[in-house]
Amino acid sequence: MGAGVRYVIAHCIGYLLNLGILIVFVDKLGHPHQWVQGVAIFVVAAFLFLAFKVFVFPDSREVAR
Repeated sequence: MGAGVRYVIAHCIGYLLNLGILIVFVDKLGHPHQWVQGVAIFVVAAFLFLAFKVFVFPDSREVAR
């Protein structure tokens, strides 16, 4: 699978993660959407950082082994 496809998959999962956080904390639990989105920005950013590092652009030295 190419890096471009993995990149799109990572972003789709990040979008769904953000949407899930908003649905649970705003719609179900009634928290203010501004605060929930503010926290979700950091959660999704951390997820995307790890996804890019491990899944999208893995260390080529590790893949070659």
